[in-house]
Amino acid sequence: MIDNSWVTDLESKIFTRIKTEANKKLKDKFPNINFTTATNRGEPVFPTVYVHELPGVEVGQDTENATINATNYSMQIEVITDKSQKDAKYIMNVVQTIMKSMYFSINAFPNFDNGTSNYRMVMRCNRI
Repeated sequence: MIDNSWVTDLESKIFTRIKTEANKKLKDKFPNINFTTATNRGEPVFPTVYVHELPGVEVGQDTENATINATNYSMQIEVITDKSQKDAKYIMNVVQTIMKSMYFSINAFPNFDNGTSNYRMVMRCNRI
């Protein structure tokens, strides 16, 4: 039996790396920072870094097509804070640097959604 579980494990592996590396850089300035992959976030905790896996596409098939050789993998990352746009930018810059260190391309540069009393930045990135 061929094991293609590496594909379904990508989100948790990338999330763990983001959380570990970003926490080292952000914990002093943001001691209560929350990292999550859960869509049901419950009571809001600020700031929050929400990492969401987007649908991917298999690429690099060989003639047997028995295994998944590669995927065009995409993620959406949101930073939400109740303090300031400057804090959201700072946190997103740290996360963006981590994603670039993993050779992700930024598809949609971080943009702001300053709705209610929260500041939200969204970034989309992908890599093969």
